[in-house]
Formats: sequence, structure tokens, C-alpha cells
Amino acid sequence: MRKKIDILINIKRMVAVLLVLSVALAVAVSAKREKKTFVLPDTTEAEIYTNRLSQYSNAHQTSGMRLSLDGFEKVIENSTLALYLRKETASLRVLDKKSGYVWGMLKSDTVDDLNDYWMEFANAMATVEYFDVNNNSNQVTMSDERVSVQYSADTANNILVCATECEKLGIDYTINLKLTEDSLEASVTDVHEYGDIKIARMYILPFLGCTAKGEMDGYIFIPDGSGALMRFNANTYYNASYSAKIYGSDIGIDNVNQISNLMAKRTADYLTDEYKATVPVFGIVHGAEQYGVMTAVTSGAEYGIINASLAGEIVPYNWACVSFEYRQIYNQPVSKTKTIAKPQENVNRVAPGLSFYFLSGNEASYSGMAVKYRSVLEENGILSASENKNSLTPLRINIVASEIKDGLFFDSTTALTTVTQAEYIRNSLYDAGISNLVMVIEGWQKGGLNGNRYGTFKAEKSVGSLEDWENFKGTVEQNGGRFYLQINPVYINESQANLSYAANISASKELSCYVRDNNKIMFNKKYVVNPINVLSYLDKAKDALKGYNLNLSGLGAELYSHYSQEGTIGRTRTMELFQKRAESLSDNGTELSMNSPNYYMWQYCTDYFDIPMMNSQYTFETDSVPFLQILLKGSIDYYAPYANQGFYRTSSILKTIEYGAYPSFYFIGDENSKLVDTPLVDYFSLNFNDWEKTAAELYSKVNEALSRVEGAKITEHKVLATGLVRVTYSNGIRIYVNYNSESREADGSEISALGFLVKEGV
Repeated sequence: MRKKIDILINIKRMVAVLLVLSVALAVAVSAKREKKTFVLPDTTEAEIYTNRLSQYSNAHQTSGMRLSLDGFEKVIENSTLALYLRKETASLRVLDKKSGYVWGMLKSDTVDDLNDYWMEFANAMATVEYFDVNNNSNQVTMSDERVSVQYSADTANNILVCATECEKLGIDYTINLKLTEDSLEASVTDVHEYGDIKIARMYILPFLGCTAKGEMDGYIFIPDGSGALMRFNANTYYNASYSAKIYGSDIGIDNVNQISNLMAKRTADYLTDEYKATVPVFGIVHGAEQYGVMTAVTSGAEYGIINASLAGEIVPYNWACVSFEYRQIYNQPVSKTKTIAKPQENVNRVAPGLSFYFLSGNEASYSGMAVKYRSVLEENGILSASENKNSLTPLRINIVASEIKDGLFFDSTTALTTVTQAEYIRNSLYDAGISNLVMVIEGWQKGGLNGNRYGTFKAEKSVGSLEDWENFKGTVEQNGGRFYLQINPVYINESQANLSYAANISASKELSCYVRDNNKIMFNKKYVVNPINVLSYLDKAKDALKGYNLNLSGLGAELYSHYSQEGTIGRTRTMELFQKRAESLSDNGTELSMNSPNYYMWQYCTDYFDIPMMNSQYTFETDSVPFLQILLKGSIDYYAPYANQGFYRTSSILKTIEYGAYPSFYFIGDENSKLVDTPLVDYFSLNFNDWEKTAAELYSKVNEALSRVEGAKITEHKVLATGLVRVTYSNGIRIYVNYNSESREADGSEISALGFLVKEGV
């Protein structure tokens, strides 16, 4: 009887399941037939209190002088700055004559809230971390009793030389300090090792501008993503801190494939990477736009690490600095299955150089720092006025022509967008009033986007010949747009080349690659090409693709070292080689667009794709700020992430306008179903027809605001109230952005709910 009951229950369950499936199928068919639109809930207003946006702060003015000059001797000075020294602690203080503010480290030689280790580190102008004979890490500061320092002041040239010797450890180095009209310059020279110890890192003025917990309002600016603030908080203890290599991790020696510890049952493939520090600058602000110090790394940034920490239980101080990495620990193989952790034998080619800019008033803010740093880059020829003059906002369209497809017995190439379909996409957008198109064609090579052989530049005939693309290029450019062929000199998969020859070799004698935690996708390993092969690839491209502008995917975004039997190529040398090839292409008349390029490639970049639009959202980051965008606006056109991959919500459109970024879309001419069984399966919706209307509407909104500031620079970015931002441009126009669900008033004007306002003549 019980068995019959179970059978009946199972039958009822099966019938219920079939009914549910039939209803779901009917709804799906009906939705498809009626073209129903499923709209995600808008979370714009919910984000206004998060670190995804810039926050309003009612910061208090700091009163009085934090530090005095008692016990310090003036050694050099000019019309704007004076440098004071306390030899007993190898400590410095700087008087900013413009504001009268004194900058330094701790208030006294000894403090109750730090142990001896941290107190010496905080007060001394330099600290060296080193590995002893047992590979244990230790430190020695300039004020250590084992260290002797000879100070020599050249008052005529405003230079202080600090020659440092530590015979017991076998370390010598010299700190050179120089006052310029608006900065204190610091450099490290004459570094020598003559004992058994090995230098690991060096810190220069690590606690300059530090504040005790609750001492004052202010924040630390760090170049994480678009830029981030770490506001001082008297009511919170932070256990985590920010530490990031400038220009990102070095896949030649760093462990870039760490296992997630989020305790999730699913794979870690859904996780997104944190943003990099793509620009070598950070800063500290004291009070409400009162006093600030901005630090720019002028030399050795490729081995620099930006460290920033808010007051915690162990160190109750807010502080930020840069350290320079001479050596690091890596895994050396000792057998086929075992490795040992040991420091690098050979020292990195490091030449540390820093400039400290002391700011006051409106300059003492993240916005003021960006404007100041931009002027420095302009003086050095890194940035200049953009030559892409157009009264209309650009729209970036990436089109995938073809891709490799996984087959049962062998792989094939599938056509996703023919030249004819690409022309249809261009014509449709042009008819919608979008003439300033920046069109990038990828997957045009034989074998498709991820199936072409590395170093060959034959066209995939199923979508179009090079002559066809040449004709299409002419049409785009004749109608006011720009055209790029995409090539990828930096990344390959196992089907594209002989990995043992082409791939980069790490210090651990492994092939350098990024691994996705998903064995079901077509290629879950992305290999980095060694620098020599990258150069060869670019030389071939220079000849084979002459006359085309190129999108260099990966170049400028990846900086790494290479270890082979022929010798080591460090990050400094890799950077120099990549810069030289980019310069050669530019001199050949080729315009270069890049994806999230590091600062050292900006002077060769005409279009900056995939610019970060927020920070990495660490818990200690309180705000996202458009530091990168303020630097680049008016010099290099930059573009937001693909709108049809999630960046099309109201908040995304408003941020695109706030940050002065241009919209982007990723399209194919064929149906989305053709992405199945290809490496592009993650891009679930690329069909142009599905997004044509959205693209036109989104562009219209952004163009309404940004076409009024084409060619202008951002001079100020300011949060007026929660969810309300004002961006001022050099041509006198202000753009107000309101993230609130109700209208807001600012400067005598009303800004509509979840809207923006462009105001002239201010």
C-alpha cells in the first residue's frame, strides 16, 4: 500500500513539474513573440551613501599648528619652502611659507601609543627592510644606533645630502633632498650591499603628514581605480590597509592566481579583480580644504608600492607612503613537485625618486591634487591638448568579426559580423545622429578573436578581406569617425602559439598565465607573452598593417619581468622596450588606442578604453572620486565600460556624465546564439538589433551634457550635498548631477531628480 502511495505521489509531482515547465515555456514564447522587456530594478538612490560615489563631508576646519619647529635646525630654504632637520632622530619638518603650515611626522621623539619598532619607523626619514642570512625579514632606520649619517647642506642650490652607512649590516645609501619652487624632491642614490644581508624594501618619509586617531578631519587619497578616499574616522578601528604595486602585480614573480576564501560553494569564477594603481601619485589632506601634501613618484615607480592605512589598534595613526621593492620572496623550484620560498638573488634595477607638493586652500583636495598633477604632466610633455576636435561626443563601438568555436572533433571559425553587417551598424547609428563614431574591429584575423595564430595578420575571409576593412575604414573616417583594428600582442591561449617559446617565464620557472576557476569554458588560461616576442609581434604589425590605426589590447596595462636562461628582463626594462615600440608606431603615423593603460603609456595613447569608473570598494575606502578623469579630460579621450554589459542603468549614465566619460558598446551583427561554445559565451547579449534603441537613447543623454565641454578640462569636482555633484570646466560650463530621487537646488538652479543640468557663464 505504501509503495502505491509513493508511486501516486511521484506521478503527481511529475505532472506538477510538467505543468510548471509548460507554463514557463508558454511565458517564454509569449515574451519572445510580444518582445517583452524585463527591466532590472534601479538602485541609483541606494548607492548614494556607498563608496561607489563621492560623498558629501561636513569636515571641520583644523585650528592651530599641529607641529612646531622646536628642536629642529633649518638647513635649506627658498622663497616658498624651508627644510628643518633633527639629526638625533634623522627626522624632517617642512615649513610651507605660503600657508604657514608645518609638515612632519610624529609630534615628538617618543610617544606612548607606539612601540619602539613603529616609533623609529615613523620618525626617521628612511627605513630599509632587509633579509638576513636565514632569509628572515628585519628593518633598520636612519636613526638606528648601528647607522651613521653625514649631512651636507648646499644652501646655494637648496640641496641636503644625507650619506648613510651601516657597516654592521653592510648597507650604504644616500638620500638627496632638494627644494624647488613648489616641491621637495627626494631621491636615493649610491645604494651598496657589501655584506651577507639583502635589501628588500626602502621607505622614504613614511609618516610625512600622519595624524593621530581623532586628531582632525581629513583623508588619504589613493589612486585605486578612478581614485579613492580613505577618510579619517575617530570612531572606527581598521584592521586592513591599502598596499598596491604601482602599475599592478608582476606576473613574472607575483602569485596572481590566489584561491578565494569567500567560503562559497560555487567556483570563484564570478569574482571580479580589484582595480590597479595606474598612476604614481597619492596624497593626504588635513582639515576641510586647508592643507595637503601630494606625493608623486618621479622615478622607480615600476618597483613602487603605495601603502596607506587608517588608524587601527596596533598603529593609531593615519599615514601613507611609497616603498620601493629591491627584492621580494618568490617560490624557487627544488624538484618537480617542491619549491622553497627565498628572496631574489639579484637586486631590482630601482632608482627611487619622489616629489612632495605642499598645497593649501582649494588645492588641498583630491580635485586640487588632480589639477596640480595634471599641470606637472603637461610641463613634462606627458599630456597635451587633444587633437581630436569635434563638437559631438564620441561613441565607442567594438565589433567582433569572428571567433573560434569549440567542435566535437575539431574547432572551427564562426562568423559573427561581416563587413556588410558592420556597415549596417555604422549606417544605423549614423542615421540616428551619431557621426562621431570610434569603431574598433576585433576578431578580423584568420581563426577569429581567440583562434588566430600569434604573429600572423591574415584576414578571416568569411567576414571580409583587409581590402574590405580598408574600404569600411574610409567610410567611417570620411563621416567624422575614427577606426581601429585590434591586435593583441600581450596575451595568448594554448591554441595560438607554441607556449614554451612564446609565453613569459616566471622566476619560479613556470609559464606566466592567469587562470579562471572554471574548467568548463573553452580557454580558462590566459598566457602572457614574453617581452621579446611582444616586440617582434609589434614590428611585424608595423609593416603588415601600415595605414591602420591600432587598438593594442594589453599593451600598457601589463608590466612584468621575464626570467630565462638568456637572462632576466626586469619591469624597468620591459617598460622601456614597450614605450620604445609604441613611440616607433606613433612616429610611423599610427594612432594607438589602449585598454586601461598605465601612466607611462599615456603619451602614446590617443583613445583610452575601459577607464575605471570607481574604486575597488575595499571597506576602508569611503569615496570613489574621478582623479584619473580630471587628469585626462581635454588631453586623451576616455571611455566607460561597455553599456550592454551592465553599465547602462540610470546611475551608470549619470556617472558617465559626472566623470566626463564617453559611452561604449560591444556588438556583433549576428544572433546571440552564435556565442555558444565560443570563448565569448560570457557576453550573453551582443546582438546590435537588441541594443540599437538603447544605444541611441543613452548616447543622446550623454551627448546633451558632454558636447558642451568638448576639448575643455575639468577644473573642479565638488560634492555639494549627498548625491549632488558639481563639475566645473575650463570653458566656464558647470555640469550638475543629481543622484537623488527628488530634485535638488544648487547655485540658484534646480536639478531634476535622477538628472543633470548644464549651466553656462560661471
